[in-house]
Amino acid sequence: MVHSPGAEGDSADIEPAVAVAASGLPPAEPLRLRVHAVPDRNGAIVGAWWPHTRHPSTELSALVAGLEPLLGIVNHIAMNVTQWGCAPARIRVGERDVRVSWFAYTDPHAVTVWHDDKATTLRVIPPETDEREAELAMEAAVRSPGPSESADQAGEPELT
Repeated sequence: MVHSPGAEGDSADIEPAVAVAASGLPPAEPLRLRVHAVPDRNGAIVGAWWPHTRHPSTELSALVAGLEPLLGIVNHIAMNVTQWGCAPARIRVGERDVRVSWFAYTDPHAVTVWHDDKATTLRVIPPETDEREAELAMEAAVRSPGPSESADQAGEPELT
């Protein structure tokens, strides 16, 4: 389930079927995504994504389909290559391709998504992470740390 906290602490959930219909690729499991209510925080981590596998074509297609109702059209994704089984240059989302850039020296637990000339960064929870630890990390990622507070200071569990 996609979860986006509202401005006053309420929440809006988007059913996984939205991601399935938009991507054209039904994920084996529901999309595990949490996004802060105001995703434009100058490149700061604004949410978390917990993929089920390390297969980027399927996982990224579902992620994009889940994010687009919240952010607008996604046209580019950047992430660390060392955490995935392969590195496709493009993924198919519905009727179009989305460009994917892979880097060896970026944060292995982050994905940056470009949409409408803006960049949004999400914390990536490794697929094999224990459910309780993943839920804690996802909750920590949607909290709003102050300008001088890092994610570690905000109580985010260490990911390996």
